[in-house]
Amino acid sequence: MDGFDHGESQRILVICTKYIGDTVLAIPFLRNLRRAFPEAAIDVCAEGGARQVLAECPYVDRFVTWQRPAGKRSLASSLASIRSQAAWLASRRYSRVYLLKRSLSAGLMAVLAGIPKRIGLAGDGRFFHTHTVKVPQGRHQASRYLDLLRVEGISVDDGRAEN
Repeated sequence: MDGFDHGESQRILVICTKYIGDTVLAIPFLRNLRRAFPEAAIDVCAEGGARQVLAECPYVDRFVTWQRPAGKRSLASSLASIRSQAAWLASRRYSRVYLLKRSLSAGLMAVLAGIPKRIGLAGDGRFFHTHTVKVPQGRHQASRYLDLLRVEGISVDDGRAEN
């Protein structure tokens, strides 16, 4: 056994980027995540068009909308938005989050939500991760996402795209 609880008690959040191309490249990651945690509730937080790319994805149980203030944002309004979103995420009691979005705001939101295990790619939000994966030059984005699973010892398939 790999030391993971694969039961229904697992609640997993995946925070994607707002970019459609990067979101398409996340599908092999989501497939392998589902294979590793077949009974877990897997929620995806994605914005705009990126969310629509995953609308029919069989590996996602629920979508979470990241509510951001419209128009030009001040630091105060951005922090208030992050705190508000984090409070709602905390009520979901996620056991882990995979941060495909390499941003300070995503990392901070995961910490404020009280998510104990935060796995992410090296970037602006790395200070908030419990596990950070280095991003080697020239490595394909889909492989980088799969590295988030590999760092935990989760085996992955060939990483093929199925979209």
